[in-house]
Amino acid sequence: MNFVKRAWLNLIARKGRTLLLILVTTAIMLFVMAGLLIRNAANAATENAKDSVGATVTLTANRSAAFKKMRRSMSSNSGKPSGRPTITTTPVSLKVAKKNCSAEQRRELCC
Repeated sequence: MNFVKRAWLNLIARKGRTLLLILVTTAIMLFVMAGLLIRNAANAATENAKDSVGATVTLTANRSAAFKKMRRSMSSNSGKPSGRPTITTTPVSLKVAKKNCSAEQRRELCC
């Protein structure tokens, strides 16, 4: 009990420091809460945007085919000392991507 009593007396005796600590702690809590609110709002906006768009198109490189191609080129050059192996991929133009998409996905790419 003596500990609680001494703590209370210390808080009353040093009002300026106590008030400053309360203000700093409150500011930190407000910033943390604002950060959490912003994160939740951003996640909700992302989900709403995904739902409103409806369809998405994702183009990815075929890494396994690129590795096979690299291994074949290394095995064909086995007699020659070649440097570091490189993986080459061919870029896909937007025209080719649109041609391989469905009609609805093409509308999404255009707009």
